[in-house]
Amino acid sequence: MEVQITCKGCTITEDLQEYINERLAKLLTYDKAISNVSILLKKERRARKIQLIASSGPKQYIANTYSSEFIKSIRMAVDRMVTQIRKRSTQNNRS
Repeated sequence: MEVQITCKGCTITEDLQEYINERLAKLLTYDKAISNVSILLKKERRARKIQLIASSGPKQYIANTYSSEFIKSIRMAVDRMVTQIRKRSTQNNRS
C-alpha cells in the first residue's frame, strides 16, 4: 500500500507518521485491495483537519474529520473509513 502524506500549516513528526502508518494498516484487514492512500493534515486556528482518501481498484473511500488534535482526527477518519468499507462489502455480498 502506497501512502502519501501532505501537511498544510504544520510539520509532521516521526511519531505522528508512525501512528498514521499503524492506523492505515488496519484498513488492509477490511479490504486487501487498497493500493493507494492519500492523507491531508491541515492545521487551522482551533481545529486539526484530516482528509483521508483510499483507492481500492475502481472503489474510492473518502473520510473527512476534524478535532482539537491530529491523533483524534486520524483515529476518527480511519474508523469512518472502516465503516464505509464494511458497508460496501455487505452490499456487495447481498447482490
